Amino acid sequence: MIPPVLAASAASTALSALSTIASAASSSDESTGSSSTNGTTGTSGTTRRNDALGQTEFLSLLVAQLQNQDPLNPMDSADFSAQLAQFSSLEQLMQINQGLAALGEDDGAQQSFDPVGLLGRDISANGGSVAVTGGDASALEYTLESGGKVTVEVRSASGALVSSADLGQIGSGTHALDLDDVSALADLADGEYQVSVKVQSGDAAPSTVQTRVTGTVTGVDLTSNPPSIRIGDLEIPLGDVREVRAAAAAA
Repeated sequence: MIPPVLAASAASTALSALSTIASAASSSDESTGSSSTNGTTGTSGTTRRNDALGQTEFLSLLVAQLQNQDPLNPMDSADFSAQLAQFSSLEQLMQINQGLAALGEDDGAQQSFDPVGLLGRDISANGGSVAVTGGDASALEYTLESGGKVTVEVRSASGALVSSADLGQIGSGTHALDLDDVSALADLADGEYQVSVKVQSGDAAPSTVQTRVTGTVTGVDLTSNPPSIRIGDLEIPLGDVREVRAAAAAA
C-alpha cells in the first residue's frame, strides 16, 4: 500500500495528465467523425460495438476511478500500476498499427508501376499518332460500337491535312488500321502524323472514333515526368497505356 500523502499527490498529478490526454483523444475522435450515439452508429456511418473499449473510453474510466477514490484510502498500488500498464500497452499497439499503416503506404509508393517492365511487351495506348519510317507506318486500332461508313484523315504534326481515304462500310468490333494497306495513304513521307477515324451510321452525322496506338515497347524515357515509353519513333505518355500483352512469339 502506498503512503496516503504520496498517493494523493500521485493521483492528483495522474488525474491532471490523464484528463489532458483524454480531452485530446476525444477531440481527435470528433475531428475524424468517429463519435457515436449510444455506442452504435457514428457520423461517418461506421458502427461501434457496445462492448468495444477504445482509448478515449479507457482514459475516461481511469480518470473517473481516480476522481472517485478516497485519497486517504487509495486503491492498491498494484492495481493502479496494472491499469497504467494496460494503457501503455494500448498506446503501443496503436502506434504499431499506425506504423504498419504508414509502412503499407510507403510500400505502395515503392511498388508503383515500373515502366521499365514494359520493355519488349506489346501494348495498346490511347492516341492517334503514327510514325512512318522507311515507308512503313506504325499500327493503329479502333473499335466501332456499330457498323458504318469509315473515313480516315491524316494530318501533319502542325495539323495540316496531308491525305484522307474512304474505307467503305465496316462492321462493328475492333479493327486494325495499317496505312500501308490503304492505297491513298501508302506513300506518306517519313515522319510523324496524326490520324483520325470517323464513322457515319445511316443519316447521322459522322462521329470521331477513339484510336489506339499498338506495338512493341522499344524504349523508356525516365527523364520526363511522368515517364513515357517508345514504340519505334513514337513517344507515348505512360498514362495513355490501356493494355499490356506478352510479345508475340517469333514465327
